Amino acid sequence: MGRVGVAGRGRSGKTLDFFPLQTHNQGENFGGKCVVTELFAELEQKLENVLGQVEGLKQANAQLKSALAAREQALKEAQTSLDRLTRERETVRERVDKILNRLKILDLGDSA
Repeated sequence: MGRVGVAGRGRSGKTLDFFPLQTHNQGENFGGKCVVTELFAELEQKLENVLGQVEGLKQANAQLKSALAAREQALKEAQTSLDRLTRERETVRERVDKILNRLKILDLGDSA
């Protein structure tokens, strides 16, 4: 099969080969094979490879979305727990302040 020309570059920088450099009549045979048939076979193979990569990326994306959802849920639970602990700490602080104020009043009463 003849060299295929560059149609562009993919994201990875690899050459995307789709167009023949030489022009041949449709159905022209070289070495017993039809050039057009070879080009379509190569194109089909490349398409299958791309579709396989797309499917793999979809699966990876689904796994990442699932992991992200789990992390977001864990973060939400941690935030809820932190909020609860903050409220409890504030309640304990208020109770300790009240006790200290009562002790201060008792101490002042004994001094007088």
